[in-house]
Amino acid sequence: MCAWSGSFFERYPRHDTLLSINKRHTGKTNVEFNLRHDWNSLITDMDDHQAARHFGTYSRQLFPRRDDLVKYFNDFATKSHLKVVYNTDVSNVTRASSSSSSRGNERFTMTDQRQQVYNCQ
Repeated sequence: MCAWSGSFFERYPRHDTLLSINKRHTGKTNVEFNLRHDWNSLITDMDDHQAARHFGTYSRQLFPRRDDLVKYFNDFATKSHLKVVYNTDVSNVTRASSSSSSRGNERFTMTDQRQQVYNCQ
């Protein structure tokens, strides 16, 4: 049973190196372009001072080590104050019906393997 973010990467990949490249420098200054080429960072609407910074600050290697990704995931969850439920399989996700939902503010209902219901944005 896991109790931390990224527990899959504690074991895999077995060769200890990620296949996704750590493209820290694209040669461009366009933020959106750079995010499209960043395969490891998590995206949030919080600014960099509130959440964990981009993954490129955790590793300088082109093919980063899996333990760097685990550290990044856990720092991201902590700094973003995420309410993570571990050891849970989500069996169903539905969009909550609401006429007042606008793009980016949609509400969802999830059900897990124990029939526990979660609501989220």
